[in-house]
Amino acid sequence: MPARPVVGYNDATVPWYGGKRVVVVLISPGHASVSQRANVALPCHNVTRPILFAMLQSIDHVNLVVDDLERMIAFYRDVLGLEVTKHVTISGKWIEAVVGLVDVQAEVVYLSFPTGPNLELIKYHAPAAADSSATGSLAADGTSQANTPGLRHVAFRTDDIDALHARLTAADVTFFSPVQQVPGAQVTYSGGVSKRLVYFRDPEGNLLELCEYKSR
Repeated sequence: MPARPVVGYNDATVPWYGGKRVVVVLISPGHASVSQRANVALPCHNVTRPILFAMLQSIDHVNLVVDDLERMIAFYRDVLGLEVTKHVTISGKWIEAVVGLVDVQAEVVYLSFPTGPNLELIKYHAPAAADSSATGSLAADGTSQANTPGLRHVAFRTDDIDALHARLTAADVTFFSPVQQVPGAQVTYSGGVSKRLVYFRDPEGNLLELCEYKSR
């Protein structure tokens, strides 16, 4: 049986969504997509928590923490054909707050596909990561630290990181830090935008990032 095609919430139902009116389109049982439409205020039909999707725009990038950065660049660029679009060094209190580590010195390489999310390679020069099989590579709660080699985090792009941070905090999500600004002196982005980001974990300890790009 097809799902009811459209249900909606008005701005009184979801005041945390910036007072915007939204329409929730059911695409399959238990799944929904959200779009803004002018002058729409339909009655609520008991869809569970779909409005959060309105605040996530896409997967921004997938992150790999690597041991041999040059070898990994060569593989993804020369063998798989991705394009290197950025190669920068990051350090300072902002990234220490983001990743929950001290004395961070790291190289970051961004590789792009023709379409879709980017691949981000990070080589931590400091602090050194323990062997991934050792307890020293784990945080106090048993989850991998941000500098542990391997597939490390998925980043979600949003157009309102402060509102989403507040919403998730209210839902008992614990963040590593307040939202941090990437210094323009260390990393620049096309179009003159700046990036803000924050790390957190899902219920099974997987590392996630929220990021926002806006004009300065």
